[in-house]
Amino acid sequence: MVFQDYAMPQASDITSSITRPIVEAHNIELWPTLVTFAERNQFGGHHSKNPKMHLCNFLTECDIIKLNRVSSNAILLRLFSFSLKDRPNVGL
Repeated sequence: MVFQDYAMPQASDITSSITRPIVEAHNIELWPTLVTFAERNQFGGHHSKNPKMHLCNFLTECDIIKLNRVSSNAILLRLFSFSLKDRPNVGL
């Protein structure tokens, strides 16, 4: 390995400490309306926006979403990245 290999980190080396909860349903599908619901008030990190308020609003709005045999945490983790503007692909 040469010095340049260390200067150029690879995205494949990045792992997440977030694990998805096990879903008892045979399949889970996030309908386009749920994704649109999460995208409606996106947080983009602008200095005038409050990330804590975004999270509070997101949790409150998602509290009304219920899917048979799917935990609330599983829904939240799947929808959260859609609530972020210019969101990275984090595999959630």
